[in-house]
Amino acid sequence: MANLLDWNTLHHKVQAYLDPENGIDKPQKAFPILMVATLLNVSDEEAEDAITDGSMDRGVDAVYVDDRDGRNSIHIFQFKYSDTFENTKKNFPSNEIDKLVSFFDDLLDLNKSLEKTCNPILWNKIKEIWAALEKSNPSIEVHFCGNTMEMQNGEKERANASLSKYKYFNVHHHSLDTIVNYFVERKNSVIDEQLQIVDKDYFDRTDGSIRGLICTVEASEIVRIITNPENPKEVRKEIFNDNVRVYLSRTNKINRRIIETALSDRSPLFWYLNNGITVTCDSFSYIKGKRAPLVELKNIQIVNGGQTSNALFEASLNSEERLEDVLILVRIIETKSQPVSLAIAESTNSQTPIKSRDLRS
Repeated sequence: MANLLDWNTLHHKVQAYLDPENGIDKPQKAFPILMVATLLNVSDEEAEDAITDGSMDRGVDAVYVDDRDGRNSIHIFQFKYSDTFENTKKNFPSNEIDKLVSFFDDLLDLNKSLEKTCNPILWNKIKEIWAALEKSNPSIEVHFCGNTMEMQNGEKERANASLSKYKYFNVHHHSLDTIVNYFVERKNSVIDEQLQIVDKDYFDRTDGSIRGLICTVEASEIVRIITNPENPKEVRKEIFNDNVRVYLSRTNKINRRIIETALSDRSPLFWYLNNGITVTCDSFSYIKGKRAPLVELKNIQIVNGGQTSNALFEASLNSEERLEDVLILVRIIETKSQPVSLAIAESTNSQTPIKSRDLRS
């Protein structure tokens, strides 16, 4: 059963998705974006676009039509977020099951009156769903997702039975117990690595029990340490266990720009155009004063820059040679304090985020 530490880990993730300037001003609004992004492996931007929650939502909090790689999956979400650990011991509420069943009856009957009974965002999603249902092999995946316990057994059976009358429906129940498995650090995932610094481009400092090292490394070094040793075409996800943001696919506009810059004739400017990467570790060591020293890192985590490092990995799959001129700024922080490490992860990921809609070419 999930405990306070599990709840706190998830809560830190949710806090990183708060964006008051754009209306995401409480955890109950941030949690759906985090979970859509995590469960479906889509970008934050796509996850935010999936949200339909609000007045006249017919019990539907989010909709995502997944047509990637030949899929035809329609994901429908209901969410519940408790901002105190005590409330997570309650069961997921079942009071909107009937509302959801009524919605599906109208949806599958192609009921045009839905336009009058749904909010505009949901209505646009309904039109996407109808278009997807005209294609071959559709499936509808219904997600009841909350940082609580699952529905009571009787209500869970009622939900499953109510939705099983429809063909091609699958029901998924996500509780705090299962959600934390996406985020909680695995103690056996201790990663020791080395990083080769470029020339004498480094500076370190010490403040009590915390040490820091700022340096420049080649992009290929970052690609190497995040590559899955068992499958070179995949990233080892455990190196991002402490990263409060979720890195997602190249469909994200910012990710595509990172990849394009790294592979373009502007690649020598990458160091100046990118904010770099922040790494925490239990300890680091290197020979001071040496040119291009090798830094030994114990139990490392990339807590900021997951988007950048993953984008570089994808760029390397396209052309390793084109990354030869790409340099990147790396900040290494040594601390054995888990609360400090989490604070670093949270603060470096929540500094006035710039959304794609704020960027105009």
